[in-house]
Amino acid sequence: MLINIRWYKYKQVKYINQINSLSFFKLESNKELSLDKNIRMYNKLIMSIKKCIFRLLAVIIIAQISHNIYAQTPIARFDAVPFQRIDAGETFNVGIIAFSKSGIDRVEFTVKGQGYVGVNPLVSNEMTNNPTTGVYEYWVPVRANDFISDGSIEIEAVVFGKDGGTRNKNWLINNSIGTTYTVNNWHIVDGNHYEYLCSITGTGLFNKDMVFSNAIIYNQTDNWWNGITVNIKSADANKIEFKYGDSYGTSPVTLDYQPKSGDGFILSRGFGLDPLILLVNPLGTLPQPVAFVDIAGADGTGVVNSSEKPFATTGGAMVAMRDWMNSNGYGNQINGGVIKLNPGTHTQSNGGYWGNILSKNEWVTFTSNHEMGGSKENTFITGSGMVQTQFVKVEDLSIIANDVLSNVFSVSSNFYPIFKLWIEDCNLEGTTKYNEDTSPVSSSFVW
Repeated sequence: MLINIRWYKYKQVKYINQINSLSFFKLESNKELSLDKNIRMYNKLIMSIKKCIFRLLAVIIIAQISHNIYAQTPIARFDAVPFQRIDAGETFNVGIIAFSKSGIDRVEFTVKGQGYVGVNPLVSNEMTNNPTTGVYEYWVPVRANDFISDGSIEIEAVVFGKDGGTRNKNWLINNSIGTTYTVNNWHIVDGNHYEYLCSITGTGLFNKDMVFSNAIIYNQTDNWWNGITVNIKSADANKIEFKYGDSYGTSPVTLDYQPKSGDGFILSRGFGLDPLILLVNPLGTLPQPVAFVDIAGADGTGVVNSSEKPFATTGGAMVAMRDWMNSNGYGNQINGGVIKLNPGTHTQSNGGYWGNILSKNEWVTFTSNHEMGGSKENTFITGSGMVQTQFVKVEDLSIIANDVLSNVFSVSSNFYPIFKLWIEDCNLEGTTKYNEDTSPVSSSFVW
């Protein structure tokens, strides 16, 4: 800013230019020009400068408010399948795919559980190739040796956009069904199709914007991730409603799980950023029984962890693994168990067992026996009748449907809400390309 004051005879130039409401003055006078007049001119100059400063500050404030108001929520998702195990000495690279119109500033990963002693939060500032997934994403390494005990861990992420927008798990409600929230279950029928519906009521505790959010309902004696996740279909200030199951037949069924008073209740708008659940095993205490299945095997003589004594059916192998876990003090479950199928064509069978077998926190894996040269090219499974369990992973097998609506890996309708199926590197073959119902697995469950 230039103020040029010169003294000339009885002459005064008030304005020579004006830019952005800031006046540049050239004061000219002789010695007879009164001091008061010069003071008034000076005051005008000061007022003009103040106006300029105020307007500039206003522009900055408005720009900042607009920046915050119009900051966009980034699009972001974990791309790792949950419930995977990280054994001692191993590293699992946890990644998030994230985008925003203004760009992503950083992603922060917070690790919780099992006495984690590593850096927290772990931060990724740019998209690079994740060697675990082969995807360009924001990722950080999680090492089993950074934990002091074995078991489940949670990884929470916050994605920061360059415009100030953020995305996180955004759990609007984390409470329990009971006094504050009440539950009501019912069903509707259309022909032979039954839909099982639920409403959760809480006076003034909801709003219409909660439609399409996720509700996680779980038994509070268990972890939240072993519950069910449903999509909210309608919402108002006092109530939300959602469907939690289906069945087909001449009458309704009793589902293995339905929401009830006393259950935990989470309302999430994270849309992909609910905490990622993994297992760490630095001390090696987590069991992993292996059962082998061969066409010439026998359920009566099969032995867990013995490739020389295979079972004849997957159901017989699962029952034996459960018994092995129970007798070794791990509980009446098959968490982390592995069923290896020797090369050949296997028929899915429950081995005469008609109940459910518990699996929580970790996948039960069906795979080909690589030690015998097995792969999806020479190891096939068909038929139906799998023993029901909650977490099933199928890897490196050819899965073949032998009939319409014959799902090789599926469960009965009463088990639908809690069943999860992970298909990895498999061949899937239906009976015909002209009928969508000949898929060997149900799309309702696939991760």
